[in-house]
Amino acid sequence: MAALAGCEAPLHPELAAPQATRVTLEYWLADQNPDVRRAWGAVVAPALADRLPQLDVRPAWFAWEELYPAIAAAVPSGRLPDLMQLRAPDAVSYGGQGMLLPLDGQLAATGARGSFYPGTLGTGAWAGAIYGVPHLAAPRTRHWRADLLEAAGIPAVPSTWEETIEAVRRLTRLAGLDLERAGAEPPEVQEYLAAFAAASAEPVIVAGRAQVGGVAGREALRYLIERTGPARTRAGVLTLPRGALHPLADGRLASLYTDLAGSTGLLLRERPSLADRLVAGRPPVPGRQDFHPDSLRAGLPAMLAFANWTGIAAASAHPDPAWHALEVALAGAPLAALNRALFTIPPRAGGPRPDHLADGAGATALELLATYGVAPFKCPAHSAVLEHIRIAVQSSVAGGVEPSESLAIAAFDIDATLNAAGFAGDIVPDRDPRFY
Repeated sequence: MAALAGCEAPLHPELAAPQATRVTLEYWLADQNPDVRRAWGAVVAPALADRLPQLDVRPAWFAWEELYPAIAAAVPSGRLPDLMQLRAPDAVSYGGQGMLLPLDGQLAATGARGSFYPGTLGTGAWAGAIYGVPHLAAPRTRHWRADLLEAAGIPAVPSTWEETIEAVRRLTRLAGLDLERAGAEPPEVQEYLAAFAAASAEPVIVAGRAQVGGVAGREALRYLIERTGPARTRAGVLTLPRGALHPLADGRLASLYTDLAGSTGLLLRERPSLADRLVAGRPPVPGRQDFHPDSLRAGLPAMLAFANWTGIAAASAHPDPAWHALEVALAGAPLAALNRALFTIPPRAGGPRPDHLADGAGATALELLATYGVAPFKCPAHSAVLEHIRIAVQSSVAGGVEPSESLAIAAFDIDATLNAAGFAGDIVPDRDPRFY
């Protein structure tokens, strides 16, 4: 079986032979923007036709909120598509429930596994198996307006928790009780999980029990409280009023924890002249100044590598042709075209790169992903568990509740939620921290 790659000859001669039976595959895809459909029609579909001429890959496009009901409706009748695009938590709900084929054997046989950036394959993995091939990576880190850093006399992009706290303090500007400029946006769940991963050598869940109430979890939340800076008042966290432009574009926000589409892509739409003033910072780590408990590890940056991926239905009548279709659609020029349309990063090395990764924040984000990529957190009852963490973060950041108290409540609620879901394991049985 050929590797996921981009050559021009037919990929599988047996499928190109005149006597080969034509195979039709259904492929359900997320309709994320018109450019993705154009990339499919202009690049992906012709590549499939050229290299797998006996396959008829028929795309069906769904908004994310439509895709999941369609899958649920298809399950009872067994009429799932051969291929379907999914997101990180779906490895648990679909892969873990036997609805998807494990692809470890195909990835090993083709030698493709080692070409993926850290964390990207882990997004579609659960319980020691890989259920999907990623088609994009949207890793998150803190993106800064370099011109605002320079104007504030901050000589380098912050790379530690302490440096981030100080930069946000200096960049935040108040007019009485009004927030004129925020050094950073209010914290949210994924930033907390990235901070936890940078401080802890353990997964968020061990033996079915939440670890957020430990030292690393408390210190990660203390960091987010302090990095909220002067915008955090006794009355709560001040927020910026809505403006004609996004606050990152009009200068009212100096930094944002996001991916390339939410930073450079946003400025290219709203203030193209400032797009080159954005810099992607290395995910910050405890700097051993104010954050230095002995139980914190040495500070490994954690760049959560959010990746959408395609799985093959276990009920597919054509699993081998479906895999061959992925070999073409998710490699080489087709993969680059899809990521160009989404302003994301191809999740594997070796193929052509979209122009937005050539320099600036895009080139830096790619380098950071290759070095620090970590698959995002996922578990059974994923949304409920994230909600418990969100409440803890919000109650401590905005409500003044001590981190030890809010996280103890969150841990109790998470344990109860996981127990109700029948889960008593680690996030990943082999406890590889780069796979959770």
